Amino acid sequence: MVTLTINGQEITASPDKTILQVCHENNLDHIPTLCYDEKMPAFGACFLCVVELEGQNRLFPACSTRVQQGMVINTRSQKVRSARKTCLELIVSNHYADCFGPCRLNCPADVDIQGYMSLISLGKFKEAVALIKEKNPLPSVCGRVCTRKCEVNCRRSMVDSPVGIDFLKRYAADQDMIGDMWKPEVKEDNGVRVAIIGSGPSGMTAAYYLAVEGYRPVVYEALPHLGGMLRYGIPEYRLPKDVLDKEISWITDLGVEVHTQMALGRDFSIDDLFTQGYRSVYIALGAQVGKPMQVENEDAEGVLRGVDFLRMVEMKTNPEIKGRVVVVGGGNTAIDAARTSLRLGAEEVVLLYRRTRKEMPANEMEIVAAEEEGVKMEFLAAPTRVNVADGRMTSIECLRMELGEPDASGRRRPVVVPGSEYAIECSWVISAIGQEPDLDGVEGDAGLKVSKWNTIEARPGTFETDRPGVFSGGDVVTGPADAIDAIAAGRMAARAIDKFIQTGIVEPLTDRFESKRDSFHKLSREDVPQIKESPRHHAPEVPVAERIRTFGEVEFAYDDAAAFEEALRCAECGCDAGLDCRLQDYCTEYGVDQKRFVGEFNRYQVDTRHPFIKIDSNKCINCGRCVNTCAEILNVAALGFVNRGFRTIVKPAMEKALHESNCVSCGNCIDVCPTGTLVEKMPFRRSGPWTMDSVYSVCNYCSVGCNITLKVKADDLFYVVGASPEQAPNYGELCVRGRFGYQHYLDGSRVLQPMVRKDGFLAPVSWDEAFEAIQRGRARVFAEHGADALMVAASPKLTDEELYLAGRYARAALRTNNLVSFHRLVNEADYHALDEMLGGTFSSVGVEELEHADTYLFLGGNPTIENPVMGWRVKRRMRHGAQAIVINSAEIDLVPHATVWADPRRGTATRLLSGILAELLRRGVVDETFIAKRTANFEQVRAQVEQLDLAEVAEITGVSVQRIQSIVDVLAQPGKRVVAWYNLESRIDRSSDDLKALATIMLALGKLGVEGSGIALFSGECNNTGMAVAGFDRELLPGGASIRNERLLAAVNRFWHTDIGDVLAGGGNIRRKIREDRIRAAFVLGENPAAAEEYNGFINNLDFLVVADQYMTETAQAADVFLPMSTFLEGRGHFTNWAGMRQTLVPLAEPRNGMSNVQILRRLLEIEGLEPSFRTHEELSSEMMSFIRQQGSEGRIRLSFSTPDGKAHFVLYSDQVQASSARIPAVLENDARINDRMAQIHA
Repeated sequence: MVTLTINGQEITASPDKTILQVCHENNLDHIPTLCYDEKMPAFGACFLCVVELEGQNRLFPACSTRVQQGMVINTRSQKVRSARKTCLELIVSNHYADCFGPCRLNCPADVDIQGYMSLISLGKFKEAVALIKEKNPLPSVCGRVCTRKCEVNCRRSMVDSPVGIDFLKRYAADQDMIGDMWKPEVKEDNGVRVAIIGSGPSGMTAAYYLAVEGYRPVVYEALPHLGGMLRYGIPEYRLPKDVLDKEISWITDLGVEVHTQMALGRDFSIDDLFTQGYRSVYIALGAQVGKPMQVENEDAEGVLRGVDFLRMVEMKTNPEIKGRVVVVGGGNTAIDAARTSLRLGAEEVVLLYRRTRKEMPANEMEIVAAEEEGVKMEFLAAPTRVNVADGRMTSIECLRMELGEPDASGRRRPVVVPGSEYAIECSWVISAIGQEPDLDGVEGDAGLKVSKWNTIEARPGTFETDRPGVFSGGDVVTGPADAIDAIAAGRMAARAIDKFIQTGIVEPLTDRFESKRDSFHKLSREDVPQIKESPRHHAPEVPVAERIRTFGEVEFAYDDAAAFEEALRCAECGCDAGLDCRLQDYCTEYGVDQKRFVGEFNRYQVDTRHPFIKIDSNKCINCGRCVNTCAEILNVAALGFVNRGFRTIVKPAMEKALHESNCVSCGNCIDVCPTGTLVEKMPFRRSGPWTMDSVYSVCNYCSVGCNITLKVKADDLFYVVGASPEQAPNYGELCVRGRFGYQHYLDGSRVLQPMVRKDGFLAPVSWDEAFEAIQRGRARVFAEHGADALMVAASPKLTDEELYLAGRYARAALRTNNLVSFHRLVNEADYHALDEMLGGTFSSVGVEELEHADTYLFLGGNPTIENPVMGWRVKRRMRHGAQAIVINSAEIDLVPHATVWADPRRGTATRLLSGILAELLRRGVVDETFIAKRTANFEQVRAQVEQLDLAEVAEITGVSVQRIQSIVDVLAQPGKRVVAWYNLESRIDRSSDDLKALATIMLALGKLGVEGSGIALFSGECNNTGMAVAGFDRELLPGGASIRNERLLAAVNRFWHTDIGDVLAGGGNIRRKIREDRIRAAFVLGENPAAAEEYNGFINNLDFLVVADQYMTETAQAADVFLPMSTFLEGRGHFTNWAGMRQTLVPLAEPRNGMSNVQILRRLLEIEGLEPSFRTHEELSSEMMSFIRQQGSEGRIRLSFSTPDGKAHFVLYSDQVQASSARIPAVLENDARINDRMAQIHA
C-alpha cells in the first residue's frame, strides 16, 4: 500500500490502482472522462481526466497514471480546469450537432418542444402535457396567446413553413382538459409560506412551482379575479376566460391560497407580509398602466388608453363604442383594442403606426386577422394633437413620417415629413403605445430599487432585489413582454426562492452548454436534406362576417388527424441523447465556448441502414469506447478507426453498413457512447428524446437471466438498456435479444380482449363470459373422457409463480398430471438426465465459479450464440489465459481460443466422452478418494468404459487418438478449477446420453459438488429452471423434488387442501397420448404448438381448446376460448436462471389486457371450486418458496447432492451413435418474432 495526498486529503491505496480509480473509490472527486471504461484497459483518448502532480510541469491522465508513494495530487486546480476546458473546446469544434432543436433554444421558458411533438404524434396527450408543464404550467393559455418565438427558429422554415408548435401545444392541453387534468406529484407540505403579489402569468407560475415543491404560496391580486393581463389585457375572442379559469383553478387546487382585491400599498405593505411570517415575497405586478402619447389634450373625454380600455371591456364597464375609432400603436395591445372596437360596434377602426407594417411588433397572425376583419392600417403616421369641442375630442391631428436610420431597437427611426399635417375625425381615440408597471407601494420601500424605466431592479437569473427575501420578475422587471417570458421568469424565480429558503444563498442557473450546427455556418436548405416538403396545417377559424359580431373564440383547435400529421412535420433536430449526454454535462460544467476553435469541420450523412442501430458520425469524438467494447468484450471488429488525422472517424471498414460487418447487433456500443453517436432506432415513430423512468427487470429470452433496465415513458412507450455494470450475471452487458427483443411488444399486434368461438368464429367477450365458457367446455370433456383426457401446457417463459399456479390448476382442479411444455417436447431433450445421478438436473456452479474457472469443457452447443452474454464473458477468460476444451463438430466462435478442439462426427460425442473417461482411468488420474466418499456405483461404469479402445473411438468419432490424449492432458492437470458447459436444448451436436457421460467424467475427476468446479447447465429459455422448481413437470413437485418425495407431497396436499397422490400416478408418456388422440381438451398457456407440423393436427382436432397468449397465433386461431395474457413486462414474479439465481420482475405498468396472468390462473382455480389462500403476490411467492426451502435445491446443486443418501450415483449410459436434427420449430411466439427480426439484420 502507498500513502498519497489528493486535494489535501491523505489517502492509502494499492499501488496497482490508478489515480482515477482511487478518486472514484474514495469519493474524492468525480474526475471527468469520456473514453474511460472500467471494464477495459485505459485508452487515454480524450485527455479530459488530467490532474496536476506536485513538482511536475506537465499534467497527467488520471485514467492511466498509477498512484505512487508520496504523490501530492490536485484534481481541480486552475491549470487543470483550464486544460480540461481547452480540451472540451477542441472536441466540440468538430462536433457538428445540435443538442436541442432551435425551437427549444428560442423558447424563453425552455420547453422541450421536440419531446412533446413526439408524444402528440404518438397520441400521448397526458404525457405531452406533463412534459410541457415541467416548464410552462399554462399551456392552454399559451397555445392561444403565445407569440410563437419557437416557430421563428423552426428549421422547417428553410423548406416550407414552420411546424404549428403553438397549435399543437393548445391541442394537447385542450385534450387534457376534457377529463381529469394531469396532476403533478406534489412534495409533502413543508409549512413555509411565500407571498406572491400579482396573479398574472409570472405570479401564477411561481405559485405553481412553489406548491409542487411543498410550499404554501399565497397570491395577492388587486383586481376582482386572478389572471392579471391574461384576463384584463387579452380579449375573450383570443383567450376565453373559462379556459383561463380552468388552468388557474388547476394551479390553486394544489394548495395555493388566494386573496383578491388586495393591492400592494393600499391594503398591505411588504413589511406587513414579513411580519405575518412569510419567508419570502415575489413581486409580479406586471405592467398594466398605459403610457401617454405625450400629445396635447390626450386627457380629453373620448381618449382612452389601450390597457384601460381592454380592462373595462372585461369588467363590463366600457363605454358604448360607435362611429370611427382611431387606435394609436403597432403592438398586440393596439391590435386587440382595434379588433375589440369592431366587436363593440365601431363603424370603422383606423390603426395609426409610425413605422411600416414590416416593423410592427404585433404578432403577424394578429395583424393578418385585424386586416381580414376590416381594420384600416395607416402606416408612417403619428399623432400630434387631439382636437376638442365642448369638452370632448372630435378629431386627431397627425403627421406623415418616413424611415430614417435604425435606432437602438434595430428598427429604422421614423422621421417627420415636413408639411404633412392632416386630421382624422373620429369618435374615440385609443392610445396603445406601451405600458409600464404601477409601483405604488414599491417606491417607498428603501430596499427596492426602481429603474429609470419605472421597473423594479432585480438580478438576472436569480430575480433577487436588494431587499433580502424579496424577489421580482415578469413585466414589472423587464417592462412589457410576452406571457411566455413572464412564465419563464416565474419558474426560475420559484427555484431561486426555494434555494434561498433552504440555504440562505441564491445562485443563478449555470448556463447550459448547447452544441449548435449554426455555430459552424449559416444553415440553408441544403443542410436539411432529410426534411421533405409537407404543407402546414392551419387551424380553422370562424368566418370574418360572423366573428366580428361576437366575442366568441375566433380560432378553433386542430382535430385529431391534423394534430397527428402536424406533429409528424417536426424534423427532430435535437440530439437523441440530448437529455443524457456526458459531453454536454462536462461542457456545461467547464463553461465551454463551442466557437472558440471552430474552423474546418467534418460532416457526415447519418447511417440508418442497420435495423436496430443509428450512427451519426457528426457527433463522434473518437473516444474509442465503442471500438474497444467491440474488440475487448465481444472480440469482434465491427467498428474501428478509419482514415487518419483530422479525418479519422469510427465506423465499419470498407464503407460497409454495420450489419454487413461481423457486428453481433448486441448494442453494447450504444450504452458506452458518451455523445449520442450510436443510438437505438426506436420502434415508435418518434424518439423524443424524453426523460424516462427506470424500471429494473430481467430479460425473458435465454437462461442467463440478464438484468435489464426499462426506460419507460408509458406502458407502450419504453426501451431497454443494460443494468448496472456491477450487477451479476451480465454486469450491464446485453445481447441482441435482450436489448432489442422487446420491440415486438410495441408493434400493435397484441390481443387485449378475451374471445369465445361463436358460429365458427372467435368473438370478443367479457372476462366472465370467457371463464364460463371454459367451465362448460372442461365439464363436457371431463364427463365424456375423464380427467386423463385433459392437458395443461405452459411456456418456460412464464414466471415461477405462474408455472406453480398452472401446475396447481392441472393437478388440484382438473385432476390431471398431463403437464407439458411443447417447447420441451419439440426439443426432445432429457430434462431429467441427472436426476438419478445428482438428485436433480440442475447446474452445480454459479456465475462466480464460471467466471473464475481455470479450465472449461464445452460439450456441443454454441455459447456465444445460444447464451451470448455468458458466452462472451467466458470467451474473454479464454483469451486471457484460461484453458478450454471445445467438443463440437462445428468451428464455433470459441474454437480459435480453445486449448483443444475436438470435432467429432455428429451423434458421436457420447462415444468420445467414453473414450476420454477410459483414458483418464488408464492414466489413473480420476479422484478415487472423492469417488469413494461422495459417490456410489462407480465400478459398473468403470467396467463399461475401461476396455474401450482409443483407436476404435477415434475411428467412430473422427477425433484422432492424439487429440483425445490432448484433452486428457488438460483434464488431468491437478488442482484446476474445471467447469463443464452444456446447453440442455442445443441440438447442434446432441448425442444419446451425452449429458450423463459429461457428468460421469466430472464426477470421476472429483469436479462436481466441490468448490470452484462443476457443471453449468444452460437452456434457450429464461425460466427452464423455474419450471422445475415450480413443479410444472410430470415428474416433479413444487420445490423441484420427485413426485415420489412423500414428505414434500404431504406438504403440498396440506397447502392445496386436497390429496393429489392419485393424480400423480397419471401423466405417463404424453407423446403417446397425443399420437393416440387420448388428449381431448388442452389448456395452452403461452405456447404455439400448432406452429410445429408434428402437433398442428393434434391442436386442430381437439374437442375443446383454451389458449392464453399475447398474440393471435396459429394455436390461438384454433381455440374455443382465447384469454389475453399479460407480458412479463407487466407482471410481478420471479425467473430462476441457469445458476438457480431467483430474479425479481418489476412491472413497468398495469397489464394492458386488464388482468395479470396470476389473476387469470386464480380465476381458473376459482371456477373449479378451489379458493387459493394467498391474498397478495407476496403471499403467493412465499407459498411457493416454502416448498423450495423444504427441498433445499433452489434450482442449483451445491456442495451436497440432492439424492436420498446425499451421494452422487453413477449410472450406466448409452453411447450409441445417434444424431439429432439441428432445427426445431419455434413454438414460442416471442422467440419466433425475435428470430424474424434478427433475420432482418442479414437480409
